[in-house]
Amino acid sequence: MMRHYEKNKIQKSLETLQSQTLVPFVSFVSLVLFFPVQAEISLSSIGNEQLSINDGEYAITQDLGVTAGNNLFHSFHSFNINQGETAAFSGAAHIENVISRVTGGSPSNINGMIRNSIPGADTYLMNPAGIMFGEHAQLDVQGGFHATTANNLTFTDGTEFHVDIAQPSKFSSTTPQAFGFLGNATISANNTKLAVPAGETLALAAGNIHIHGDTAIEMNNTVTEPIDATSWLAASGGEIHLRTPDDGVIELERSLIDSSGAGGGLLDLSGGRLDMRESYLNATLWTAGREGLTSGVRMDFKESIFIRSLDFFRTVSLNSYGGDYLGSLIIQTPFLHMDESIFATTQLSHGVTANYDIHADHFLLENGAQLSMNAFKTGTYGNDLRIYADTLELRGRLRGERITLGMVLREYPSGISTPAFGGQGGNLYIEAKHINMDNGGYFAVSSLGSGDGGNLRVSADDLQMRHGSYMSSVAHGSGKAGTIDVQVNNNLLMEKRSITPFYVPFAMNDPDPPEAYKTGYTSIISFAYPESQGGGQIKINAGTLDMHSNAFIKATSYANTAPEQQGHINVTADTITLRGGAQIKNDNFQETARIMVGAGDSGNLDITAKQIDIAGSSDVHANSAFSTDSYGVGKGGNINVTAEEIVLHDGGAIISRNIGDGDAGRINISSNNIKLNNGGKISSEALNAGGGQIKIQADGILHAEHSQITTSVQKGTGNGGNLNIDAAFLVQDQAPIIARAVEGSGGNIAIETKGVFKFPPQNTSPIDASSQFGISGQVALDTPEENTSSGLFIVKGQFLRDEKLSLEQCEKITSLEQLNRYKEDVNPQGQRLNSEWYQ
Repeated sequence: MMRHYEKNKIQKSLETLQSQTLVPFVSFVSLVLFFPVQAEISLSSIGNEQLSINDGEYAITQDLGVTAGNNLFHSFHSFNINQGETAAFSGAAHIENVISRVTGGSPSNINGMIRNSIPGADTYLMNPAGIMFGEHAQLDVQGGFHATTANNLTFTDGTEFHVDIAQPSKFSSTTPQAFGFLGNATISANNTKLAVPAGETLALAAGNIHIHGDTAIEMNNTVTEPIDATSWLAASGGEIHLRTPDDGVIELERSLIDSSGAGGGLLDLSGGRLDMRESYLNATLWTAGREGLTSGVRMDFKESIFIRSLDFFRTVSLNSYGGDYLGSLIIQTPFLHMDESIFATTQLSHGVTANYDIHADHFLLENGAQLSMNAFKTGTYGNDLRIYADTLELRGRLRGERITLGMVLREYPSGISTPAFGGQGGNLYIEAKHINMDNGGYFAVSSLGSGDGGNLRVSADDLQMRHGSYMSSVAHGSGKAGTIDVQVNNNLLMEKRSITPFYVPFAMNDPDPPEAYKTGYTSIISFAYPESQGGGQIKINAGTLDMHSNAFIKATSYANTAPEQQGHINVTADTITLRGGAQIKNDNFQETARIMVGAGDSGNLDITAKQIDIAGSSDVHANSAFSTDSYGVGKGGNINVTAEEIVLHDGGAIISRNIGDGDAGRINISSNNIKLNNGGKISSEALNAGGGQIKIQADGILHAEHSQITTSVQKGTGNGGNLNIDAAFLVQDQAPIIARAVEGSGGNIAIETKGVFKFPPQNTSPIDASSQFGISGQVALDTPEENTSSGLFIVKGQFLRDEKLSLEQCEKITSLEQLNRYKEDVNPQGQRLNSEWYQ
């Protein structure tokens, strides 16, 4: 039925579409639907003709436009569709692209349906004045849909189709290639659901893009997939492109942008600024993905990206559930800000590793924001995640407990992780000039299943870790923990614990989370559980390493594996400073609600520096220390320290312990000068088995004051460890040197020096190799006279007496220039020691 409204009657007109060669002609269609009254369509061509509307449908047939090859062109003065009405495009089956322009200078209001019945044909709508999609807007197209505020469309042959009728246009028969200048106009979608068929493309390009929903996205209880949203864009297994110019803004509020489906989809967002609040980007691959960068998420914004959610539901998901190719993640922007949001991937396929790269001048995660790349299925390989930034900040959340989506969240941290729940964990690479981790900010790689954990590599000019921030590598299942490699050109600062423990969601099913997931201490930690194949290595290279307030670097292994598979720690720095209970530690013990003791050896600890200063203790931890501890039948780890200057004072210590039935580890120290003062300690301790060996070489002075150097066995039949000191000068002031045992033999002590100087009272600085019930060890002192070379001599069955150390000569010395070289033969028979004695 034809309806006429004289008040709103369209004036008949003719628009001429010209080619670049000034080919004249064409028909002009004017489709006008005014709000709130019903509209009519007027067609002006050679004659006068009025289009009819039948049951709310406006028929826009091929003969009303211009056909060029497989392209069909239409021109409208205005284009508006009211609720319940349809603009229906039709044409021959060979048409591949239906291209429409709106020339009148007014925005298009789309609150009805756009239909294109041509099989497989893409639909283009161009209006430089803007396009508004309302609550009842719908797409019923057979191909892709492209809406833009661009002033022209360029084709592969270089020709352009302009919206401005004053500009020469040519009807190209080639494929549309790119939109021209986008201007300042906006494409908006309010409570709108727009979708294209599976595998097709949905593209919006405008000066600004606003997509808003009135209500929050409904999520299921597993925090994986959305159920419903009042505003969405969908292209199942296809591509969604949102683009603005470099100064434009894309606003997504309570909206779902979803390209998930068979074959995987691509989400491609670019422009000036992305402001994303309580919204969700989903690019899940359900079956085989496509090779290259045609699946995944790409974001390229010239100003900033802001992502925020409520209640920690995922804001971006890039999941893979099958196929050979995995989706890629590429993000580029000067400022990337994630606030209380989760950006996650889930891999359940055997696909080829894809690119996961983030480039930002400033990258900020705060208030519990998470960036996580997960590998679930056995045999899969997690994607490597690479982050490049000038400044990287991770700030945790300190708002108390809340329950969200089945998870209990306490003091929720912000962090970046690549956990492996079944497959091989992905590697995490961080490169930044400045890294600031606070209130539980973390980097984590882990294996919670059969696969190995990925490696963590951090490279920075400066790195600050505070208030419970941490880096961790965990082997919780049958895999092996990955390596932590930290390279800092200038200062690595670790300080201040948090008030309460932090929790990471991936350990929520563990009633007693490991310290890697529950910690209030600033730390760099590697954990290997009993079922695992060993702990990861920790490698740190820094200009200066400053550790305070119970901060620790720790490798813990409960795995019964070979020593080379245990987690070793290697630290190299110009200056190393430990204060207030800070520790660098390697052990095989975990004291939580359940006590776990490893059966294997503890890993080794290797320290290289120019200056080492260890001081202070706390009520929470023991002394500030380098230490290796073993609590089972395994051997304690070895400690190797090389430095130009070493100072241990006010409780500072270097300790190797075995509190189980294994031997304590060795301690090897090499330095120019070593000073122990006010409780400083070098010690190798065993509870039941043999004491470890201590070897100290000081090219200058070994000065021990109110301190101790000891190897000891606290009980049992184990022998005391041997102690070998080679120093230019040894100064003792209330500083015993002891190698004791209980039932076993006392350890042997060998001292080679130019002079031993003891301050009175001399009995406070014994050199003791005794055994309480067993055979006492041997003590040998080699102090060569001027121009004399001689070996060491043993003491049999007696202690080295203090009076044999030339106390009278020492008491006369008032300066180092007066040092006298001497050799005291404490055994008249003079049995020479061989080199095996003190090994």
